[in-house]
Amino acid sequence: IKYGIAAMALLVLMLLGISNNNSSKYYIYPKEGALEIWKGRFSPKDKQFFMVLHGVQLDQEVKTVYSRSDVYPMIFDYHLEKADTLLEVPGLPDFEGIKGYLYQARSYAITPETKNKVKGRLNSIERMILLYKADVAVSKNSEDSLKAALKDLQKASGLVANPTQQQE
Repeated sequence: IKYGIAAMALLVLMLLGISNNNSSKYYIYPKEGALEIWKGRFSPKDKQFFMVLHGVQLDQEVKTVYSRSDVYPMIFDYHLEKADTLLEVPGLPDFEGIKGYLYQARSYAITPETKNKVKGRLNSIERMILLYKADVAVSKNSEDSLKAALKDLQKASGLVANPTQQQE
């Protein structure tokens, strides 16, 4: 009975270990001008759909298994590129759309450099909006609007992407 319980416990531990290992695996499948990304589930071999990246092609041979550090940079770059695409549209940029893509990219930023890149871009957009609001408030030329402009300028001065911007 003791050996049977020990064997059963060992089997359960092995199953838990294999399932945990599978839950950190990613699988990429090229599909008609897109990449499908699947993520392993907490089970020995099962996987679930994670996301699709439209218009993305792998520039290397497809591997059987990917890690988080392989997949997240691809997803980060995808969302960053989508944000950049919105900047190329004629007329005023869609700041809300750009910010939406940047927030999505931030979810997949796993290195300090990528986190700072997104933070810098978000701060730049917010700074532009605040500077515009301050400019409009100054043009109203009233005491209240000048106070509002000063508040906007103070907020904008705190939104820097890097230390050199602080000196400007």
